[in-house]
Amino acid sequence: MRRDLQRRLLDNHGGHQPLLDKLQQLHRDWRETRRTIQQLVGDDRDRDTRLEFLHFQLQELDTLAPQPQETEQLHQELSLLSNAGQLIDTCRRHLQQLYENDNSAHGLLGKAVDDLATFAELDPAFQEAGELFNNGLIQLTEGIDRLRDCEARLELDPERLQWVEQRLDALHTAARKHHIEAEQLPAFHQRLRDDIAKLEQADQTLAALEKQQTELEQCYRKTARQLRNKRLKTAQRIAVQVSDAMQTLGMEGGRFDIAVNDSGQEGLSDHGSDQIEFLVSANPGQPLKALNKVASGGELSRISLAIQVVAAQDTDIPTLIFDEVDSGVGGAVAETVGRQLQTLGKHRQVLCVTHLPQVAAQAHNHLQVQKSRVEDTTQTQIKQLSAEQRVDEIARMLGGQTITDSTLQHAEDMLQRVGK
Repeated sequence: MRRDLQRRLLDNHGGHQPLLDKLQQLHRDWRETRRTIQQLVGDDRDRDTRLEFLHFQLQELDTLAPQPQETEQLHQELSLLSNAGQLIDTCRRHLQQLYENDNSAHGLLGKAVDDLATFAELDPAFQEAGELFNNGLIQLTEGIDRLRDCEARLELDPERLQWVEQRLDALHTAARKHHIEAEQLPAFHQRLRDDIAKLEQADQTLAALEKQQTELEQCYRKTARQLRNKRLKTAQRIAVQVSDAMQTLGMEGGRFDIAVNDSGQEGLSDHGSDQIEFLVSANPGQPLKALNKVASGGELSRISLAIQVVAAQDTDIPTLIFDEVDSGVGGAVAETVGRQLQTLGKHRQVLCVTHLPQVAAQAHNHLQVQKSRVEDTTQTQIKQLSAEQRVDEIARMLGGQTITDSTLQHAEDMLQRVGK
């Protein structure tokens, strides 16, 4: 009885999904374009105020001119400058001990290499030791050269140290002002330029967006008309089929129709501009009314059954429960109801509560529900019936508490007829 599900059933049955997908994409694009336009338009005074504020922020950062990786490099330089005196002393001390002093490591190692080379021919062990010391001398020489380079790069520069400290302080102060990390300042600086450019070019951008919005809406309206035409054809086809099915379900002269009306909404939606409503007249001479206005529960169940049978391949409802779908009918009509339920049960799970043997005999499975009183409590038991038990239950439904041989035979005949 929900209109959104009625629309979905109609669209599924008509195979309208490709048009719906296109319509939904157009609606998303149109909505996003409209949102962007609203952000751009806003209040002209708000835009002017924001532009003035952004220019002020940009001027500050233009003056500061933060560079990528600058903060990291300055911190590294600050560490070197702060420890320059100690580093220079360390380089000088080790260069003297390793190379410049009379008894330096370089001199002693070089003398050892020369002395061992003299005795290399006398004993191979002297040659091996000499080669090892010579390798050590080569690496020591490379280390000394590196240490000299370090000493040459280091210098005591109080002015540079002061400048680095001031520069870092300025970068961190600016970052705190904008609630970001100092390393993010260059990217924030560029983002300010981009935001200003967007606002200054808003008029041009707005014209392009408004044109795009108009084109999207025109395409949406065209697609919605195509969908409406398909819905009208599908609605007519379903109405005829369901009306025909109603004639066999105890509602002779009943009619079913599907109204496809313009919703009258000014805005766009992701399912088109149509309002779908199922209408029914259960008896001859009665006007068509909305499905949720049908008074009889049994009639509503049978109309629902007719709709589901017609749309059996298209609905995405996995389980259908019919309670007293056979209310007010019997005989051949009840048998027809049972056959329709059986057909429906081939495509999805169908549960049916019934007191009519003509309906129960059509089922693929039979569950018996019994109430019993134990002392002061009432219990309900449900059990699945075997083939033999099912004959007995169908016979009981046919003849009441007294079951005769002819009643049992009648029950067997009903089940065999269904089996065939």
